[in-house]
Amino acid sequence: MENITEVLVKKKKNGTDELKSFFVVLLGFILVAVSAKYLGAFSVIAVALIIYLAYRLLLSFDMEFEYCLVDKEIRVDKILSKKKRKDYIRVEGDEIEYIAKLSDVGESELKNTKIYMASEFMNASDNYVVKANKGGVAMSVVIKGDERVLAHLKRVMPGKVR
Repeated sequence: MENITEVLVKKKKNGTDELKSFFVVLLGFILVAVSAKYLGAFSVIAVALIIYLAYRLLLSFDMEFEYCLVDKEIRVDKILSKKKRKDYIRVEGDEIEYIAKLSDVGESELKNTKIYMASEFMNASDNYVVKANKGGVAMSVVIKGDERVLAHLKRVMPGKVR
């Protein structure tokens, strides 16, 4: 019987995301003003298009991660704008070296790895890192230390969870 656990984690907006949103709105206002002044009759179409594109761009900053744990496999999907789903990373159990609290892992261990950020934000106190070697490439997947995720991982890979 398969052990399956699914968890949805919403990425919190940081200062960079807020700054991007501000500049999208500012640029939208500037483009609306310029198009209203110089495009005449076509300005209504241009304004509608600018508003639509700005809205779509602002929605693209809304991101969630879905963790799907099936036995010893960890799948992380990235969900953009609550609609578009992308396969972000998959790690098989035999590729995993260890799973540990991010604060317990030294920077030197993460330095020469490809880092996949799949948590609310990087400096969260409950983040865990899944250190793996996939096809000869060292990688670290940062995940939120949700109790259901940790319980699943401890149940199926007790020797790898620190």
